[in-house]
Amino acid sequence: NLPAINKLHAWTYSPGRLLTVTSQDDGMQAYGQDLVHDRRTRQTILTGSPLYVVRDHNVLTAGHQQRAATLTTQPGPNPGNRARIRVDGPGRVELFDKANNSNAVAASWQRSLIQTQEQVDDTEQDLFIFTEGAKFEDVKADFWLKGNVLKLWLKPAAQQSTATATATRTPPKDGSAKPSKVQAIGDVSSHSAEYDIEHTDQLHVFFLDVQPVESNPLPPPARVPKPNDSRPAPAPAAGPAPAVVQQPQSKPPLKIRAKDIHTWVRRQTVESDPAPKRDDPPPRIKYPLERALCEDQVRNHQDPAD
Repeated sequence: NLPAINKLHAWTYSPGRLLTVTSQDDGMQAYGQDLVHDRRTRQTILTGSPLYVVRDHNVLTAGHQQRAATLTTQPGPNPGNRARIRVDGPGRVELFDKANNSNAVAASWQRSLIQTQEQVDDTEQDLFIFTEGAKFEDVKADFWLKGNVLKLWLKPAAQQSTATATATRTPPKDGSAKPSKVQAIGDVSSHSAEYDIEHTDQLHVFFLDVQPVESNPLPPPARVPKPNDSRPAPAPAAGPAPAVVQQPQSKPPLKIRAKDIHTWVRRQTVESDPAPKRDDPPPRIKYPLERALCEDQVRNHQDPAD
């Protein structure tokens, strides 16, 4: 019988060659140049320049040729948890959105990333902590926020589907994990189509899912008499022609400053066609502001529309 291997070290220095690490339990594949695995502590350290990780269609890239990045995985805090992941070195992670079949939501950092689990309202959510020069953005929705430290909570897709009984808050049924909350700390700024947070020490963003809306809803069809219908078609109503209602001009973004800001935004899917076809573009995501709570040294300003 062969003795158990307590420690394994593998590496490659050939240009263009990568080591591949696969974890079936976590559905993760990682690629780098130097691997150390300790069986006793169940810890794996993978170094790469760059380093690649693919997990549930989410893509992580860290490090570059001038600066290597290190990925450390170890067992989660509780039995049955996913592995705890730490990345040391600058990087970027792109989150997969099954509804749009793209990785439009992304986060980047300069120092480190820690991924673990946290219990939130009786729901276990993935928690990502990004440090130094951190940024969270949704490119298609023109939404981003920056800070020295970012904390991102992802609600699992299975937990989203249990909330469909709520009348005014219906999560999307696309099978993808969605951000439920983002906390930014230190030198924070943010941008969206409706508001710009110019500066705050601490920002909390809570995402609320709502029903999709149609960007160009079609008018109801006019009644057409059937051939065997003896009733005459309704005559047009007499009276003056309806006045043309001029749409108000959209206002510039609201500019906000405060030491501590809490915002609640609606994650709203905008359908371009109520009956989308195969070649139609994917629906757009908007983040309209529902309410905000600003405390200490508050200053708000909005330019006029004209």
